Amino acid sequence: MANVNNKFGFRLSRKRGKCVESNPYTAAAGADIPEGSPVKLQADGTVAVYAAADGKILGVAAATWKDGSIHPVFVYDDPESVFEGQATTFAAADVGQNVDVAASPTTDPSTGRSGDGFDGATYASTAALPFKVLGLSDRDGNEVGAFAKIDCKLNNSVKGSGDGSTGV
Repeated sequence: MANVNNKFGFRLSRKRGKCVESNPYTAAAGADIPEGSPVKLQADGTVAVYAAADGKILGVAAATWKDGSIHPVFVYDDPESVFEGQATTFAAADVGQNVDVAASPTTDPSTGRSGDGFDGATYASTAALPFKVLGLSDRDGNEVGAFAKIDCKLNNSVKGSGDGSTGV
């Protein structure tokens, strides 16, 4: 059975070790940050949605933030957090590689979630890529190929040490 194309941004899948927590940040002026969007830390200390090839990643938005809100943006920013997302394509040989974001400008209007996923065309050993592929997500009907749901952890993270690790 083929995988269904149903992007949902990134969602916290599991946490290695400690309890799961998100930390508050201030959003960039005019920013709308959908839940499940990857985010970056900007030079002025605010956060904005991360786009492909943006460099270091901060984490993933834990909830939707709309410009004008007085609430902080909560971000899952621990480099050991594991996130599930949909890949444009995935093969077993991609485990251990690094991957970039397949950014989508659309947000699901019914859920407010991000339309982002993993860009299967970017699997590489490059340390500067934001995510490290851990494997296929454990869910019924999920298989290698197009639209696979995969688990990844932050790789080239603002909160990590160094510039990320190279893939295999």
